[in-house]
Formats: sequence, structure tokens, C-alpha cells
Amino acid sequence: MPVKQRGFAYAPLGFRMALVLGMLALAGCGGSSAKVKGRVTCDSKPVVGLILFSPKGEEGERKSADLKDDGSYELQFNGTGKYTIVITPRDVVANPKPGEFPYPCDLAPLERDIKAGDNEIIIELSKRTR
Repeated sequence: MPVKQRGFAYAPLGFRMALVLGMLALAGCGGSSAKVKGRVTCDSKPVVGLILFSPKGEEGERKSADLKDDGSYELQFNGTGKYTIVITPRDVVANPKPGEFPYPCDLAPLERDIKAGDNEIIIELSKRTR
């Protein structure tokens, strides 16, 4: 006896739900993914510590990564846009003497734009001047 095909509408509810959820997962939520890698240096020397990316608007996610011994880092984002970047070196002086800086390079927050796909952000921190 041949099997009669009835179509998607007659498939069991659990199967239809799993199929729809699987399709949504593959399609994503409309956001773009981005990979960011780069290197942070101070006076041409690698900075070891932490790098933090914070979104400028309400969209986006905060991400941080360890800066390796060569100053490199790599992050994966689920969104794109403008981000504020804060560098925290491991060897910052906790209680500098009066007139001394806690770190030889300027640690002011930076701003960069992250686009979909691969991004390379090389940061050369500028040497402090007195």
C-alpha cells in the first residue's frame, strides 16, 4: 500500500517546531558578527594586560580579552558599531610618586568602529609628555 504524502502542515507539531527553530538559529537575529584581532604597544613595546571594548550606544555587547606577551588579542562580536576601548596594562604603578605617571604611555579611552567580518585594530599608545 503506497504512503500518501500530506505536506508540512500535517507533520507532528514537535517536528515543525524543531524545524522552525533550526531555521531561525541558522538565519540569526539579523545581527552581524565581527572578528577583531590586533596588537597594543607602548613606545613600540608590547603591552600586557587587558583590553575592554564597550559599545557607544545601547546596541552591542561588552567584550574583554587578555593582552598576550606580544601585545596581541582576539575577540568575536555578535554586533557591529562604534566602541570605546580601554587598555589596562598589567604593570601600572598603583601609587605613583607625586609628579610621576602610573604608566609611561597615555591610557585615555579610544574609539573605533567595528564592521562585519574581519577587523584588525592595531593600537600604538602615545608616550606621555610632561
